[in-house]
Amino acid sequence: MVIAPASPRNKPMDIRRVRAFRAIVEAGGLTKAAGLLNLTPGALSKSMRQLEREVGKTLFAKHGRRLRLTEHGTLLYKVSAPLIEEHARVRQRLDASIGGAKRTLRLATFEVFSTHFLGALLASGLAEHPLDVRDMSVGELERAVADREVDAGITYLPMPRRGLTFRPVGEFRFHIYVGRGAFPRAKFDDLPFAVPMAKLEHGITDALAIDCWPYERVPRAVKYRLTSLESALALCRGGHCAVFLPNFLAECHNRRHPRAAQLVGRRGPSALGTVESRVHVVHRDDDAGDEVTEKIVVAAATALRRHAGRQSETS
Repeated sequence: MVIAPASPRNKPMDIRRVRAFRAIVEAGGLTKAAGLLNLTPGALSKSMRQLEREVGKTLFAKHGRRLRLTEHGTLLYKVSAPLIEEHARVRQRLDASIGGAKRTLRLATFEVFSTHFLGALLASGLAEHPLDVRDMSVGELERAVADREVDAGITYLPMPRRGLTFRPVGEFRFHIYVGRGAFPRAKFDDLPFAVPMAKLEHGITDALAIDCWPYERVPRAVKYRLTSLESALALCRGGHCAVFLPNFLAECHNRRHPRAAQLVGRRGPSALGTVESRVHVVHRDDDAGDEVTEKIVVAAATALRRHAGRQSETS
């Protein structure tokens, strides 16, 4: 394939063609880029000829069976990255402004809340607002609030930081859960657990992982280490493992699944005792009394009252 020489007449560049041009460079060839863009090589070649006419320069030169960037192509590749980024920022700003004058709420939390508790939050007073939810790790969440990347965070593993307020909105308990009918005669020591892969690097509690299992009191048999809570729940529903979860999470999960796929509480050894925690809404000190912040606090407290007081039946 030979790309036709550029016309001396410049036209406005089409941003989509610039993105396609960069895809060719980064994929290492037109055919590979066409596959990634779901285009035929012929269609992508035609698009590049149009881009050359728009910029008035030849961007590619034939070198054997391969294409190489010309000097102008190399220059366009270097200077087009900020253009692509700015175009994306403009589109995101415009997109965020669609849908009325309601302020977008920006939340940072982790999968326990973002995947399973989010519906309860919306039902408790946040449904009228556009919502941005970011999954973050412990510590990263607090940094994002402090740096004003988000309006507030929701956590049960608070990491103190100057300038932040931690508002308690409710308490809950952790329990062992298995799939309905799973491990009916198995002893606790024989239960295969799915646990979080990521460890907590530091904190103000004894928790080593986000599931807050008391390792210093009770050892457990670990079969699956996973980064995704949803993957652990899928294994648990299928009868492959046990999990240690907040009771409100099990309640939210069971409301969304038929009886056969629900989680059932499993008694643990007496040494396990009661593992309790408290949910906090994290916001900046100077946002105390802010209307949006207060809405988040009230919604989180209301949702917890509706879900954390219940416990799935025990096997």
